Amino acid sequence: MPVWHYMVMKRTALFLKEEQIKKLQKLSDKTGAPVAELVRRAIDRYLQERAKELK
Repeated sequence: MPVWHYMVMKRTALFLKEEQIKKLQKLSDKTGAPVAELVRRAIDRYLQERAKELK
């Protein structure tokens, strides 16, 4: 029996530099991961690095 996990996400707007967008799109094209997923991964990594400050 399959188990489904739902992740609640909220839409947000980010202002990125043109060069950041170009690099993210290039990485997206090479990896097949959507730009939004790449941004979420980067934010997760940043938050993990700063975890002590969140306590």
